[in-house]
Amino acid sequence: MTRAISVALLAWVSVGFGSAHAAAQTDSTFVARLSVVPIDEETALTTSGIGSVRGVLIENRLFMTGTFEGMSSAAIATHMHHGRAGQRGPVAFQLSISRSASGVLGGSVRLTDEEAQALRDGSYYIQVHTEENPAGELRGWILESE
Repeated sequence: MTRAISVALLAWVSVGFGSAHAAAQTDSTFVARLSVVPIDEETALTTSGIGSVRGVLIENRLFMTGTFEGMSSAAIATHMHHGRAGQRGPVAFQLSISRSASGVLGGSVRLTDEEAQALRDGSYYIQVHTEENPAGELRGWILESE
């Protein structure tokens, strides 16, 4: 069941990338490298995993897809947070995610002009929350790629 959802999500996001790219001539691409984010000394011993996210911004719509693996437990949620590099921030958008220790995440969000500029400025990050670490297990800042 989870695998079917993962494949469907990946296909949906891939179609979004293709149709959105065909509809616009200019776009910006973004990447995020997901790595462990221990919140305190206790969670430093229980966090694990890696992942990556790719995004395309077309006319203020951000399409994202990514993968993750090796987490301590099943993912329960993933969010796009607003916060400068190295600083925690509030949840801005919710994304879809496989409810497993390895899988896919993705979705699309419409951004205001201000939010799109904040994205270009590196002021958003992805955070993956798990059963074992509900405050967050993986995190990565979304950066514009060249």
